[in-house]
Amino acid sequence: VIFWIWWIKYVTTLGSYMSTYSFTILTQMI
Repeated sequence: VIFWIWWIKYVTTLGSYMSTYSFTILTQMI
């Protein structure tokens, strides 16, 4: 159970980081 909680937290953090990083690149390209 703890493994799943850690996994979900990790994926959510990684997803939010990647989306922010991609958004920054897109705004700089424009």
